[in-house]
Amino acid sequence: MAGIYIHIPFCRRACNYCDFYFTINQKRLIELVNAICAETLLRKDELQDESIDTIYFGGGTPSLLGFHEIKLILDTLSEIFHIAEYPEITLEANPDDLTDENLQAFKKTGINRLSIGIQSFEQSHLKWMNRAHDAAQALACVPKAQVAGFNNISIDLIYGFPMMTEAQWRNNLAIAGSLNVQHLSCYSLTVEEKTKLAHDINHGLSADINEDQAALNLETLIDWAAQNSFLHYEISNFCKAGFESRHNSSYWSGKPYMGLGPAAHSLTENERKHNIRNLDKYIQSSISGETSFQTERLTLDNRYNEYIITGLRTKKGLNEAFISEKFGNEYLLHFKKCSSKLLEKKLLVCDNDSFTLNREGILLADFVMVELMKV
Repeated sequence: MAGIYIHIPFCRRACNYCDFYFTINQKRLIELVNAICAETLLRKDELQDESIDTIYFGGGTPSLLGFHEIKLILDTLSEIFHIAEYPEITLEANPDDLTDENLQAFKKTGINRLSIGIQSFEQSHLKWMNRAHDAAQALACVPKAQVAGFNNISIDLIYGFPMMTEAQWRNNLAIAGSLNVQHLSCYSLTVEEKTKLAHDINHGLSADINEDQAALNLETLIDWAAQNSFLHYEISNFCKAGFESRHNSSYWSGKPYMGLGPAAHSLTENERKHNIRNLDKYIQSSISGETSFQTERLTLDNRYNEYIITGLRTKKGLNEAFISEKFGNEYLLHFKKCSSKLLEKKLLVCDNDSFTLNREGILLADFVMVELMKV
């Protein structure tokens, strides 16, 4: 099984915290769709031994695409690759794009999972983030999607930013629970270089992130999820039984995937590809019949560290037998030595040869990962 990711870099506005590749100029949207189809043809020999189990439209804001653009991309993929009988096809969407008309169009294309970027139900938060939607649209979009027939809906929420109170975070979770969604992706706000948020913090225009507050929000989230029958299956992801994100789970389990579109990444066991991070150059290359990616050969250290970073984030954790089989005795001995110290510090738990983060470990996940990696 493999996955395909399609990056649509267009946005209505620039959120103050975002460092993904995007542009607010949508003039070349149709050209981009044609370029993605052209890139797909150029890479037709890849993943031919795989069944495509998941397709994910990410961004940016892929809900800016219409019926014909989405269908063209999906039809092109179907012509070239073997698509599984019941694929998970996800569209990232902003609440302001989820009109009744658009929802019906998305449904007709074959989209069967929505990942909605709500971020907060509080109007002052949305304004501070410079989101394109308002609180009323955040509240209304999920019921409208359910009426349109979507029964696999994920929403994104952000916590840990300066103006959020613990009471507001609890209220966001309560609203999310009342909407009967199947999945939550909840992220602690991080300050990325070259974003407006970083600029504002550096110039005293915004308070910095309070790590203690973010940790409290995370603990509140973990407790709330357990009380409301959400499985905490990855550090930032929670779902009702049977509604794990199949696409993201394939990332975390090391399955191969292809990334199409500007700035998209692809991964096989031994190499990673990075598409050019420039819309104009990407379109020009694809339409001219040339690929626009750089290829990075992965060393054994690279592959082992990737396994540590991705595997430790999940409830499945890390497995010594897998490390021994995939990477050899040197890596197994390294892991045993490092993990024993983390077990003593009570940041890891071991059950039947598998190592997972406990609650304290989740709060210090970055530290634990670094301790286990080969550097």
